[in-house]
Parts: sequence; structure tokens; C-alpha cells
Amino acid sequence: MEGFHLDKNSKIIKYSMLDEFDVQGIWWVPVENNEDKEELSGSLYSEDGQFFLSIIGSLSESEIDMKTHNYLHGFTVKGEKVTLIDCIPINKMYNAPGIAQQTVMVTSFLTGDHFNNINQIEFQSVNVSSTYLTQWFNSTPFRSKDEIDEKSKIIGNSTSVIMPKIQKFYIPFLDAEFRNHGYFKSTGDYYESMNYFYKESFMITPTNGNSYEWFKEIIVDLNKLLTLLINEPIYFREVIFNGEYEDFEKTGGEKRRKKYHLYLSQNGIKEKEKMGTYKMLFTYKDVRNHFSNLLNNWFEKKDNLKSVYNSYLSTHYNSSDVLETKFLNTIQTLEIYHRTQGRGKLFSDETRESYLSTLNKIMEDKIPTEVQKEINSKLQYFNEYSLLNRLKDILQHLNPDTILYLFENKRIAKDFFYKIVLTRNDLTHLGISEKEKAYKGIDLYYATNLMKILSAIKLFTELGLEEDNVLNAIKKHFNLSFIISDSKTKLGLTKK
Repeated sequence: MEGFHLDKNSKIIKYSMLDEFDVQGIWWVPVENNEDKEELSGSLYSEDGQFFLSIIGSLSESEIDMKTHNYLHGFTVKGEKVTLIDCIPINKMYNAPGIAQQTVMVTSFLTGDHFNNINQIEFQSVNVSSTYLTQWFNSTPFRSKDEIDEKSKIIGNSTSVIMPKIQKFYIPFLDAEFRNHGYFKSTGDYYESMNYFYKESFMITPTNGNSYEWFKEIIVDLNKLLTLLINEPIYFREVIFNGEYEDFEKTGGEKRRKKYHLYLSQNGIKEKEKMGTYKMLFTYKDVRNHFSNLLNNWFEKKDNLKSVYNSYLSTHYNSSDVLETKFLNTIQTLEIYHRTQGRGKLFSDETRESYLSTLNKIMEDKIPTEVQKEINSKLQYFNEYSLLNRLKDILQHLNPDTILYLFENKRIAKDFFYKIVLTRNDLTHLGISEKEKAYKGIDLYYATNLMKILSAIKLFTELGLEEDNVLNAIKKHFNLSFIISDSKTKLGLTKK
């Protein structure tokens, strides 16, 4: 968390999604006749990346109050209009004597106006700032120079800010423009202290305005891409929508668009205090020459590869998962990835259906119907490669340098994959033969490391990055190179 604040008389928009805050206001369930609304006092607050509304009273005295309220409206002590989205009552207390209290979990909310249907509103653009994004761009806008006298004594200092060059990227699949956006401010009394602050963000502008859900999906997927590139979980700091033009004009006749701040619940936020570029797998500098293509591939292939990326990224965000779960997620990533490539079938699905039809005719009137259904269910994928064959096929499509770096040679890789399959079977089908050959304990950890890095290599090549470039980035990474070397050594994956 970036800070802890207890000033209940502050504007919500002063806080980022990583801050903890507690803001007072009045809240109500939207009704057709606004005069009939029942206003309740309460506080909107954040806790460990999640948002809650604590109110005095109850949203409803009937059973309906235990169901999800799609929208709640609020008005803070600082005059901010707030729309709470997907609210779930989680706790209600009746005090006798006393006053009823209710706590509501808030999935997300917008400041700036009251909405009864968020997707009826059209936004023009969004500015999204996430953790590590400023470091990822590595713009280094600050310049500092000391003034030194003839005795080498510092007698002054000058600090300047050079705003980074705007880089624009048109994404054909989305019909939208992405560009970097720099924000700078200075604070201080000019007597004893001065502070300079800079952050960088992405501005996303579709050719035509779009809905809230469209923008939300885009920014969530963008954070997933950044997580993949940086190799650390990325979280939102600020998301600001630009909507319709405001009624008044600024000095000089310039129009200004209305701004809406979005706050999304984010579980388990773990942000590193210091995150240098040397800890990142790929920085903006590494991919800037083909960043438009990379972005377009990411969004164009997203639906087809969604399960693959989500399975892979789950190991980043769910760091508390037990080792066995992490291992199975990693294996599932490679298995799903291989299926998306359209390879690894013994024969076509049409031929499979023909075989099943013939088999069902033979079984008819000879085997009970429920048994036939079970047999058909078991044989739905009998024309597909086994996990071992999928891994071997992935191996066949790796560059020689990648095989050498990860496994030394193909023979060692195949032996490793054989034990990987035994381990998967041991975890999913207890009591298998050769159970003693499966990876366990610390060896399971090392095996998971190698399989996860193999998954990353395949996912990056799907984005259009050359496998040799991906391998070089892994070799130069301060941590991944050690993980590979250490895992190979501990598992005995060396030439004999």
C-alpha cells in the first residue's frame, strides 16, 4: 500500500487504488423517483486492495437486501458523486437497543456522476497508470547539476525536467491508439524543501468512443501483458476516463472533457518497494521497435489464448498457492497452449466421430445405456496426443540454443518430460505405477521453475518476439538465469 489515510473529510480522487482511505458520505439505492430515495450515512473505505461501504441503517428491510445491488449511489462530504458497481452485502448487525449497521463489499466504483446503467455511457479515452510502469518506460526525465566553486565546494544546484517524447501506436485490431503519457508536479515551500514527482501512464483512445466494459477489458488485458513482460504482478494505481465535454469552456474557448475516476478491487496486492529495470524481463526499450505489433498480437490472439495466459499468470498473482497447484497450473499452461496450435492429433475429429458411431452400434443392446455414456465420455479426446507427446512436440519446435540452455540436449529433455508426466499423473491419479519416479518436495519446485520458463518462451513467441531474443533476455535477467542453472543442477539435468 502506498499510504494510510484516516482523513474522512478528503476527496476520494486524491487517493490511488493502492492507498487506504476512509471517506464519509450519504448513500442510497437508485429509484425511479429520486425524491423517494432513502439516504443512509456511511463511509466508503479501502482495505488490502478491496473496497467496502459501512452504513448506518440497512439498504432494505426485506430479503432482497441480501442479494447483489448492481448499483448504489453516493454523495461524499466533499461533494463528489459516486456510483458503486456490483455491491454485495456481507454483514448486517441489529443492535437492540441501538441502530442497525450494514457492510457492503464494493467490486468497483466510479467518481464523477451517478449512473443507473454504466454501459449506456460512452467514454472517449482512458488514462491508466499501473505499478512499475514509470520504471518500465525508463524515461528518466530529471536532470540535476551541481554548481561547484574553485574549492570544489557545492554552492548551488539546478534541477530540470525534460518530459519524454510521446510515442503513439495504432492497434488495428482494436481500432485504437495507445500512447505514453507523462505527468509532472512539484511541491514545497521554496524555502526549506522542494519535491518533484513524475509518473508515466498509457493513454488509450479508440477511433470512436466506446463503452465502459470495452475499456475495462482492454486495461485489464494490458496489465496482464505488462505482467508477462516485466515478470512481476502488475496492479492499477489510477484509471481515469475522459467522457463528454463539460458545459463550460476554459479561458480561450478551449473545451474540457469530464473526468471519471475508476477504482477496481484488487486482491493480494504485493508491490516491491524498489523495482529497477534490471529486474524486468523486458522493458519498453527492449520492445519499442515492434511494440505496435506486439500489442496487436496480444489483443488479436487474446480470445484464443486466454486460457493459456490466465493459467500462466495465475502463478504470478497467486503466490500463496501450494507447490502442487503451481506445478499443475504450469503443466496445464503448456497443454492448453499446444492444443491452440492445432497440432498433436492422431486423426481428425470427423474420423473420431465415425469411430465412435461404429463403436456405439456395436455396443447397442449389449451394454447398458449409462455404461455407453461413460465410455463415450472417456473417449471424447482419444484422437489427441498424450501429455508426453505434446511436450515432445513442443521440444521439436524449440530452437537448438533454447534446448541447450534449458536441458542440455533432447535426450535429457525427454527424460525430464517423462518424469513430469509421471508427476502430473501422481498428483491427479493417486496410486499410479512408477510413483517413486515422480518429482516431490524441493525437486517439484525446481521442475516447476523449468516448465514455467518454457511456458514463458512459447507465450512470448506467440506475441511475435523472436525465440532467440527471448532466450537472450532470460540469460541476462538477474534472477531467471540463476533459477535455470540452479534447477538443472539440483535435478541432475546435465550431460553425463
